[in-house]
Amino acid sequence: WTQIDGRVVPLSVDEVSAEALAVTPGQHADLINWFHWNDTNAFPFDEASDPRLGAVVRSTPALLGRPDMDLPFQGYQGPSEDSAHFKARHRDRPTVALFGANDALLHAFVLAQHEDDSRTSDQRPELWSYLPGFFLDKAQRVASGAAGHSYVDASPVVRTVRMRRTAETPEEEIRDELWRDVVVGGTGPGGPFWYALDV
Repeated sequence: WTQIDGRVVPLSVDEVSAEALAVTPGQHADLINWFHWNDTNAFPFDEASDPRLGAVVRSTPALLGRPDMDLPFQGYQGPSEDSAHFKARHRDRPTVALFGANDALLHAFVLAQHEDDSRTSDQRPELWSYLPGFFLDKAQRVASGAAGHSYVDASPVVRTVRMRRTAETPEEEIRDELWRDVVVGGTGPGGPFWYALDV
């Protein structure tokens, strides 16, 4: 995933142009394939010497698991295990570690799966990764193996938050509260950048 014009979109040739990545049309698909861990002609890699996951230097993982707070708010939990409530809806999700690396990505890896998780153990443990939009034009440098650069090199924080509109939002809309898990992080020495994602 990445961000284009304020929208979070898949990191794909359909959504992200060669111009946004600051590469030639001939390198476009190869660079995107590199970020999907596929070998390419323009950006080859040796898995034995280049494990592809960038160095994790200053980023301490943030953990996201099943909701466990006892909050008496409408929308978060109800009197029963009603699946419409946030806590019940996410009670079976796995524990996920979120951390930044110097491959310019925020990574989300599964650490533990619950008994009633429908996924199989042989599935790839990385759920997703996110390339902040402000690093799109640096992606070629990352894939080329340029050393000595920091990218997503700070510790993320994840919190469960209640989304409300404004003080003028009608009461009937406030009753339909939106609870979300939001991860906020920076880039440390990678630059004066911040990101916030609804995960």
